[in-house]
Amino acid sequence: MFKSTIKTLGTAAASVTLLSVFSATEVSALDAESYYRANEQAAVASSFTDVRLGYSFLPTDSSSGGTVDSSARFSATAFGPVHGWLPVGRGTPARIQNDIEGESRALRARRGHNVVGGYDLLLGFELSQNSWTQDSINTDFNATALTFLLGWGTEMGWRVPGRLHWEWLFTLGAGQAEYKAGNSEGDGLYYEYGGRLGGYVTLDFGMQIGMFVGYQMSVLDFESGQEDLSGITYGATMGYRF
Repeated sequence: MFKSTIKTLGTAAASVTLLSVFSATEVSALDAESYYRANEQAAVASSFTDVRLGYSFLPTDSSSGGTVDSSARFSATAFGPVHGWLPVGRGTPARIQNDIEGESRALRARRGHNVVGGYDLLLGFELSQNSWTQDSINTDFNATALTFLLGWGTEMGWRVPGRLHWEWLFTLGAGQAEYKAGNSEGDGLYYEYGGRLGGYVTLDFGMQIGMFVGYQMSVLDFESGQEDLSGITYGATMGYRF
């Protein structure tokens, strides 16, 4: 009877061991599946497009010797990671690295958790209408430009409503310009280049607001001569993250 009991206990122990192995294997398989699914979703989540409308002020220093008395720049911008625009590698930005729970930082951030989101190489396009007046030479200027934006974006884990990120950008643009001075008028080419530093908050439902400051050089090339603007520019934007 004692031997029979030992045999029964041994059989039960073996059964429990095999069940544990199968259960662990099944759980591991589920964990692995969840991990890869989260990673795949994170890769998709790391692709986004910010669409913004902006209002800003142009530089005030003019090569004609005067200063800009009033100015305005209205802009529409589409912006996102380079891998969302061009067929290049995504790399391993921190926003798509997985934590020890196998859940992506991107997914955690979208659920409202405060995390340090890492970086992205960013690329954008901006269409703008620029206008300014110089009373000292009694001239009004207007320019329409398409500007390329390239730089870095860093997402922060600060406790603010929504998600905060910073952008360091280089800008390069070109377009068409015109001027009017009394009864005289003309048109020509417009170029601009410079840099920007901006901070933006994206709320949980996608709305985005932000401000930026930068340095810009604008060149207007007319048949009658060249006009340059240079100096600090600053403004605000409102938009939506898709």
